[in-house]
Amino acid sequence: QCVENLNWLIRKTGAAIVVSSSWRQLGYAGVRAILQRWGVTGDIIDITPESDIALIHQRGQEIRLWLDFSPNVKAFVILDDHNDMGPLADYLVLTSMENGLTREDVIKAADIIQGQLI
Repeated sequence: QCVENLNWLIRKTGAAIVVSSSWRQLGYAGVRAILQRWGVTGDIIDITPESDIALIHQRGQEIRLWLDFSPNVKAFVILDDHNDMGPLADYLVLTSMENGLTREDVIKAADIIQGQLI
């Protein structure tokens, strides 16, 4: 159901996927292979690099750094079960470990993406 919900969001918004979770340790090819095997239909375009910079302590800061080097991104949303997003908190849809990515989550995510494109 979680994959179906993600695929709905991708179809609805045309979003691509950038992975910022601890799965990054598998590398881009590893993450892409797993998501495709699970049935994720969207483009998995990148993973955010894990920062060695001592000043970067939050995943939100790593995402911000990735966005700073990705000027073609017009809108984004963060789907995560951790809320360490700092100044990007307004773009976060906080999921739960118990329920995963719900229909309500992806509807909220679509609203966040579409709100940036107005």
